[in-house]
Amino acid sequence: MSGVKFIHGRPYHPQSQGFIERLNKRVQESLNIAYGLCPEKFDLQISLNQFIEEYNKTYHHSIHLSPASAFALDPDNKSHKPRTRLIKQNLITSFERKISLIDYVPEQKLLIYNYVSKKKVELVKPNKENVKVTFNKGFFIPAIVNAVNQSTIDVKIMKDSVIIKGKVKRDEIYKIQINLVHMVSEKQWEDMNIIIL
Repeated sequence: MSGVKFIHGRPYHPQSQGFIERLNKRVQESLNIAYGLCPEKFDLQISLNQFIEEYNKTYHHSIHLSPASAFALDPDNKSHKPRTRLIKQNLITSFERKISLIDYVPEQKLLIYNYVSKKKVELVKPNKENVKVTFNKGFFIPAIVNAVNQSTIDVKIMKDSVIIKGKVKRDEIYKIQINLVHMVSEKQWEDMNIIIL
């Protein structure tokens, strides 16, 4: 395949459909303008074709050029390679950040891998040179989502736990990257509840 990944958004969760909803809004606005200019000569297909043509010529911040220009780039052309690589990486990074954050909602239960260290109000992946070999890693810290931010989530710790070079305490709130947490089902959480209490 061409590297296209099909992902379903969660039902009744408008943030997950944000990309397509924004495009739908732009199409609707364009059609309303076209109809408002001359209702008696309005043709839906012609208006849609005009919208598509204009949209494809418009500069997009995520790819740093217009879709028409991006489409014309040849990935096999050496002079185009840096640009196509940059576009692909920007889109993947942006898409992954937005898609994966939509999976988290306040009060959702999750586990944090204890192989983290504290950096003010944030839990981060440690630098390897600062980690003691004797650290007993492999345990999970129970937490719940307190808030979802632009690129991180705020978590509320549910049990006093040991982490690299320190501890986290119950009810403390930290920012954390989603690659350091693991979502759990209600059943898994109930099984852990014996340990948490």
